[in-house]
Amino acid sequence: MKLIILILAIVLIAGCVETTPLTWVCPDGTEVLGGPSRCPVYQNQSTPANVPTESIQINNEVNQFSCKGTARCFSGTVTNIVDGDTLDVNNIRIRLTLVDAPENYEDGYDSVKELASSICPVGSTAVVDEDDGQNESYGRIVAVVYCGEFNLNSRMAANKYVVIEKRYCNVSEFANEDWTRC
Repeated sequence: MKLIILILAIVLIAGCVETTPLTWVCPDGTEVLGGPSRCPVYQNQSTPANVPTESIQINNEVNQFSCKGTARCFSGTVTNIVDGDTLDVNNIRIRLTLVDAPENYEDGYDSVKELASSICPVGSTAVVDEDDGQNESYGRIVAVVYCGEFNLNSRMAANKYVVIEKRYCNVSEFANEDWTRC
């Protein structure tokens, strides 16, 4: 009897919980519900969302960049640095693939956030190359991010407070790059 009452209580509580869908701002400025994959720029494409070779303007220099794989690849403006392994580009939350930086309550947090901010300052241009092997993480795109001539993931991985998430080495398309130490 107690089990039935407990189940009914859970069902009643679950029915009262209101969820708010995530709103994303797409690279073209439109807002969509449900995540970046719903952006018009990624819909009805006959070719993958990535661009094999794209010249982008960063810090008044043209840098050549080749996207890997077939997942999304886009350039945009850095709008927020969350911490050492998460930032926003065009208001889209990006989680750096294979990189695990300290949280705000852990040693090194300020150091790695400052490092990320110095490599990809708010307002700068970044290229986001989504990792084909990893799915979104808590609504974030998992990717390698390039700012200017720098691979942000690689620079962060070299910091003493940052560790490589080896549990994803077997699925990440970037696992064979030197900086990953996979």
